[in-house]
Amino acid sequence: RVEQIKLAWKEQAESRRIMVFLANQNINGMLALRIYRQYGEDAISVIQSNPYRLAREVRGIGFLTADQIALDLGVPETSPQRIEAAIRHVLGEASGRGHCGLDRASLIRAASESLRIAPALIEARLDAMVGDGDGGGIRRHVLPDLGECFFVPALDDAERGIERSLKGRIGHSLSWRLDPAKI
Repeated sequence: RVEQIKLAWKEQAESRRIMVFLANQNINGMLALRIYRQYGEDAISVIQSNPYRLAREVRGIGFLTADQIALDLGVPETSPQRIEAAIRHVLGEASGRGHCGLDRASLIRAASESLRIAPALIEARLDAMVGDGDGGGIRRHVLPDLGECFFVPALDDAERGIERSLKGRIGHSLSWRLDPAKI
């Protein structure tokens, strides 16, 4: 019984330490609890190593909140980690409006406005992210009438799957821009 009490005390102490850390990052109680449930005792190390994971992995935390936490932790405004998170955020926002991808100029402009940093920094990081093998990369395709466009891999895979399915059903190739009158 004494060992159980010691273990419970240790767990509570760790939990309190994490909750204090999160409170110091201006994270309210409900979000702090979600973070703790998501990462457990690893919460502090996860947030310190990549606060942008919060936006991808914890319900209720968006890019702007994760970005503020990152800046409060001292992540530089021009850090590659911050720029990549903004690019993913912009692509995610576009998907919420029904787009599977964005053209280069629109993506760079939106990310630059979101971060308030020079478009050249966004452009350099965007090119580095294409095909990144760590699973966090994005895909680039040159499309008729749109030029160079960028896609989140999951949406790109879904779009290509739909294209293959339609090709199989109608027996000929399709362009990226489907004309309902021709189907």
